[in-house]
Amino acid sequence: DDADLVSVITSRRFCPSVITTVPWEGYRFANYEIKIKESTDSYGAVPWPSALVLGHFLDTNQDKYNLMDKNVIELGAGTGLVSVVASLLGAKVTATDLPEVLGNLQYNVSSNTKGRCRHTPRVTELSWGKDLEQNFPRSSCHYDYIMAADVVYSHPFLRELLATFDHLCRHDTVIFWAMRFRLEKENKFVDQFQRLFDLKLIFDLPNSMENLGLNSCLFEIWSGINSHLALLEVNATKDKVLSALSERETSDETQNEPSPPAPKKPWQPSIYCTFDKECHHFLGYEICIRESIDSYGAIVWPAVSRRHLFYSHKEVSDLLFMDLWIFFLNLFLQAVALCQYLENNQHQFNLRDKAVLEIGAGTGLLSIVACLLGAWVTATDLPEVLGNLRSNLTKNTRGLCRYNPQVAELSWGKDLEQTFPRSIYRYDYVLAADVVYHHDYLDHLLVTMQHFCQPGTTLLWANKVRFESDIKFAEKFQSTFCTTLLGEFPDTKVKIFMATLKEKAFLS
Repeated sequence: DDADLVSVITSRRFCPSVITTVPWEGYRFANYEIKIKESTDSYGAVPWPSALVLGHFLDTNQDKYNLMDKNVIELGAGTGLVSVVASLLGAKVTATDLPEVLGNLQYNVSSNTKGRCRHTPRVTELSWGKDLEQNFPRSSCHYDYIMAADVVYSHPFLRELLATFDHLCRHDTVIFWAMRFRLEKENKFVDQFQRLFDLKLIFDLPNSMENLGLNSCLFEIWSGINSHLALLEVNATKDKVLSALSERETSDETQNEPSPPAPKKPWQPSIYCTFDKECHHFLGYEICIRESIDSYGAIVWPAVSRRHLFYSHKEVSDLLFMDLWIFFLNLFLQAVALCQYLENNQHQFNLRDKAVLEIGAGTGLLSIVACLLGAWVTATDLPEVLGNLRSNLTKNTRGLCRYNPQVAELSWGKDLEQTFPRSIYRYDYVLAADVVYHHDYLDHLLVTMQHFCQPGTTLLWANKVRFESDIKFAEKFQSTFCTTLLGEFPDTKVKIFMATLKEKAFLS
């Protein structure tokens, strides 16, 4: 039955038996052990449940779908698990994805196929819908199979993805597409897909898998299998009509989600060492926050030991260390307090299907909780923080949320109208915690709050006053917005404010 199938699929995964400096996850396919190294640069740099399902299908259906010496291309290959499995099954594989993913993808494909395959797999860039005829000319690029796992999610490139499928397909091409249904737009994409191709549902894993007895690690990692997840076999029709791409009317869209600008380039650490993680429990989930050392925003400071903070070439007194420890402990408690408030007051602040922006997201705890509450979240911070922020968001929300969280660069007060034009980016809630401390950008912070606070926007701000500059900022904040004190945590002296734009600002 379905439970047995899920158990068989998840049993293919294994974890390293010893602690390693490079995080990886293991899988068993085609009588080989496959080690997939993760990265932190994007969603494509972590394994997703649909890839595991598709790999299992290919491995167990070799009699019906023989990949030996067949030309196979994978779209959105990510960490490369499906491409590795197809290569081990004898296919001539081309694994494709965006440029920022290719380094990790090439490493995984090469390390898991070297000396094992009939054909050396190829890794190359493919941006959906862009320069397709130039990079993949139809006259010379013929594929027997197209593989796609979890390529349909909350992103603005569904039309481009459909155009890419159409370009690569011939009359005898078969697409294997594994996906998890999360949003209404995904059902609409399937409808558009059926206008170009003949679809056949091979098997379906319904939403009835909560009581499998899996341990927390497996359940967390593979929680996507606990939702409606389907594997589709797609046969291209001869009379595909490209005009079908333009038939998607704007009025059909039930969700008008803003798409934040992508970071200009992936974060790369400047120092390599091992860091601890902070674990929190909200909404019945364990949230593990991984630390970084590139900036204040990337560290959960209360959990950091002295050996993580300081190095031998720096002579820092114990008193200074303790002052810093207490200072950043106070900062992080603000995020925890706001998370607790949102969890305990869902009737008052229902984030389900709401557009939420977090300013100064840091390690991402508050954004993760908002995602688990059903919000469409954009987490923002400075560019040096984004890599660790994206990693924490991805690992703690994949397969658990209605919407995949977005990560974007935001420098307070800088080019706001250019990067986040008010006519396009409208948020139901703006969240801020740990943003007011001893820095020189408080005026820029207030300008940023004003920019994103439009009619209908609610700003939730967790704050603890420590310095005179904090008091001055609070006074400016209250003169700018209509503010209400929602709650106070006596043990930490953290206050949570709700703010909306003043009526006179609406009219200006």
